[in-house]
Amino acid sequence: MTKQETNNLLRKNLLDTYASRSALEKKIIQVISIGYERLTRSDLMKMFRKLDIKNSDGNWFIHKTLTPVIDKLADADLLQWINGGVRCHDLIIEDASQFAIKECSFADITKILQAYNSIKNRYGNRISFKNYRHGLQEFRISLYLKEYKKEIGRASCRERV
Repeated sequence: MTKQETNNLLRKNLLDTYASRSALEKKIIQVISIGYERLTRSDLMKMFRKLDIKNSDGNWFIHKTLTPVIDKLADADLLQWINGGVRCHDLIIEDASQFAIKECSFADITKILQAYNSIKNRYGNRISFKNYRHGLQEFRISLYLKEYKKEIGRASCRERV
């Protein structure tokens, strides 16, 4: 089996695993996928409050309640712990972002995400990113916002907004 075939099979398995997750777990994966670069638990908890994402008991997430959820998703290989933060698995990161578009939550997530992870405008009109993945995050957001605007025109999406 080639590397491409192996990746395709792994991606399919990860998407099947994603599909079997609760709505809350899917939303967490979507937020992290749109973030693209690693996000700390503190960053996630702040964003979840702004997005009104609560734990399964209906309470706000705290480290003690968020860590087991993240660990569970990491054990399923949907998320990856990296340097004290968490990132979506590279093979499903685009799919998870697309699910957020289809569920009409992409724009809300990006608005909150960009407030916490803003682009620095230094040296006049030159934009500065923290790192390569931050630059990709911003590129992906601008690209997907166009798709989101197309999706928002669909009746099924307008009903949710």
